[in-house]
Amino acid sequence: MRRFFHQVTACCLIVALAAAVAAYVSAAPASILGENTLQALEEKQRLVAEILELDTKLALLHADKDRAETRLEKLRADLNYTQQEKSQLVAKAAAKEQIVGQWLRFLAEEGSLTYLDVLFGAANLSDFLSRLELIIAIIESNVSSLQQLQALTQQIENKEKEFRAQEQEIAATYATINQSLKRAEELRQAKAQALAEAERKLADFPAVLALSQAWEQVLPDIDQCLDRVSKLPWNTIQPDKVQLNYLRGQAEVTFKETTLENLLNRGLSPKDHFRFRCEPPFMVLERPGLDYRLSFTLRPDKRRLIFEPHSVTVGDTQIPDSALELLFKDRDLSLNIPLLAGLEIAQAEVISGEIRIFLKKGA
Repeated sequence: MRRFFHQVTACCLIVALAAAVAAYVSAAPASILGENTLQALEEKQRLVAEILELDTKLALLHADKDRAETRLEKLRADLNYTQQEKSQLVAKAAAKEQIVGQWLRFLAEEGSLTYLDVLFGAANLSDFLSRLELIIAIIESNVSSLQQLQALTQQIENKEKEFRAQEQEIAATYATINQSLKRAEELRQAKAQALAEAERKLADFPAVLALSQAWEQVLPDIDQCLDRVSKLPWNTIQPDKVQLNYLRGQAEVTFKETTLENLLNRGLSPKDHFRFRCEPPFMVLERPGLDYRLSFTLRPDKRRLIFEPHSVTVGDTQIPDSALELLFKDRDLSLNIPLLAGLEIAQAEVISGEIRIFLKKGA
């Protein structure tokens, strides 16, 4: 009987231990699953950021290469024009050299007394003065030809220097283009590796690939948009509303989004128009045809307003900051407002449909 009791007790202990182990095992996967999900999300964010950053570098590199090739074409045209100018100067110099040479040979062969013989052969005073005037004119003409020859010689030397400088710049531009091609190949290989890694690790790789392709498509247009914003004559626009407080030396200036949009689209065909909107606290630039939007905040800097980039969205996806830092690097995005002397910007705010700027007397 006692033996049977011990067996029952042992069985109960085994069942209890098994239940505890089962409970632990069933609870553990939930914790591990949460950690794995977090790691997978971080890995996806890392890979997406890396791929889009490589896309951005490639796009900016292609833009630099295009600018270098445009510069190269202009340099070739300038070099050809310089060669033509130099040939014309050489021909003019040769003609002047022939005239000066004839005069110098005349002086050497006939002697300077020839002029005196001409003068002393005058029949009377009036004839003497006429001969003297003629001799002076001949001497002045020959001296002028000599001076022109010297000037032409100097111009030829300057053109030769310009020619050599253009040749050196062409060589440097070629080197820049070759370096761009080499760097582009390195970036393409790095991107291929990043895509291969993403394909192995991410279940939604097709969505990541689609985002990369969309980003590649809009990047050249965004680059042109930012260049356009930085070069627009913002100082030519007139505010839509001005309120002055002479006693306090303050003013309030308002620009409507339509005013800024019209300036941004000036000279563009309708299909290339941008949409400019004020959505507090952001200014937003959109290209409906390409489905991207740029968001900016405003920061006053004395007499300028700085457009500080906040985000770029393609479709419904916000581009990582690492790609944006490359895209906005070294760009001067500012609004130069035509202000009266002695005034500067105290504060700027984006409200619905317009930008409001508060001015004060400068320090």
